[in-house]
Amino acid sequence: MKGFTLIEILATLAILTLISLAVFPNIQPLIGQNQFATDTNQLIRALHLARITAINQQKTTHLCASNNGIVCTQTKNWSDGYLIMLNDQPLSYFKGPRTNGELKYTHNHVKFDANGYATGYNGTFYYYNNLLQKQCAIIVNNGGRVRIAKNSDINEIN
Repeated sequence: MKGFTLIEILATLAILTLISLAVFPNIQPLIGQNQFATDTNQLIRALHLARITAINQQKTTHLCASNNGIVCTQTKNWSDGYLIMLNDQPLSYFKGPRTNGELKYTHNHVKFDANGYATGYNGTFYYYNNLLQKQCAIIVNNGGRVRIAKNSDINEIN
């Protein structure tokens, strides 16, 4: 007969278990870093989409904090999510950071005019991930352009 004995199978499972236990703790920081980058890039995509929509539609577009994807909330804490509004109608909703993080902005919304400018609504988004003790700042200028300023010192951005 061909096959494996019970002892061979158990020995193989024991070795695989030990290897996976050694590898798993090293994967967690990588997963956290990836999620941090994903959350940051999602906000940047939303800002770009709101700006491009304003230019293409030749109408004012708002990106605002929202906890339900239907209406804007009057808060500077964007951790629950954010919403693109065109003509007071919701266009796209984005959930806030998926990890234990905080997302705040200097205003309760960003308004892009028909030329893509954010005049008077320029400011800085602060994203802080509590799990990783990592942060970044996403800056929107008067021209509506977005850039990232990363800083490893938590106290400087807060």
